[in-house]
Amino acid sequence: PAEADKRQVQAIISDGYGQLWLGTNDGVHHFDPESGRYTVLRHDPANPASLAGNHVNALALDGEGALWVGLKQGLDRLAAGATTFQHFRIDTPAKRIPALNDVQQIRIDQHQVLWLVTLDGLVSWRLGAPGVPGALGSPGVNSAAGTIGGASGTRVSALNSASGAGGALDASAIQRHVFGPADGLAPGLVTALLRDRDNTLWLGTNTNGLHRWDEARRRFIAIPADPHQPAGNEVSSLFQD
Repeated sequence: PAEADKRQVQAIISDGYGQLWLGTNDGVHHFDPESGRYTVLRHDPANPASLAGNHVNALALDGEGALWVGLKQGLDRLAAGATTFQHFRIDTPAKRIPALNDVQQIRIDQHQVLWLVTLDGLVSWRLGAPGVPGALGSPGVNSAAGTIGGASGTRVSALNSASGAGGALDASAIQRHVFGPADGLAPGLVTALLRDRDNTLWLGTNTNGLHRWDEARRRFIAIPADPHQPAGNEVSSLFQD
C-alpha cells in the first residue's frame, strides 16, 4: 500500500507527439513510445541539480519544450535536452511565504506567461523578455503548439537532445506578479485554472466563484453565480469539452 501511494498520478501531459510526462508522488515519469524508453526523475539528496522534491503537483511544457514542475517546495524547470533541474522559489528573500512556494497548478499562455496556482493565491511569471528562453519571436519557437523546431519542424523534447544539456533560465529576467484585489481577485483559495481554445484564462475559487481574465483591462472579471444553484460561489474544477 505504501508503494502504491507513492505512485499516485497528480498530473499528465503530452508533447503532442505521443510522449507522456507524468507527475506523481514518486517524482516525474517520462515515456517515449517511439523508443520504448521509460525514465523516472527523482530527488537525489546527493545531487543538488536533481528534482527538488518527489511530490509533484503539476506539469507544463513551455514554447521551447522545457518542462516546468510544480512542487510542494517551489518550481523546477528541465530545459529541452537537459538532464538537470533548475530550481525556483515563488516568494522573495524580502518576503518569505512558504505557502506561496506550494505550486498546485501551472498554465502557460500564448505569450509564454506562466500562471501559477499556489496555496497562497495566483502568481504570474512573464518569460517573454528579450534573450529569455521561450520569448515570442525567438528562432524556432512555436508558442501555440508548445514545441520547438527550426525550418524543418524538427521537435526537441526535454529528454531527447543528443547534447544532454539545456539552457538555464535567467531568473533575474522574470517579471513576477502576485494577484490580489487590485487585479479583480478577492482573497481566497484558487481551486481551478483553465486556458480555453481562445486562449482566455478562467479561474475558479472556493468562495468567490468563477473569474475570467480580461486581457485588455489586465484584470479578472467575476462571473456572477446562479443564486438558484446550491453550490453558489464554490468552484472545484474547470473543463472545456
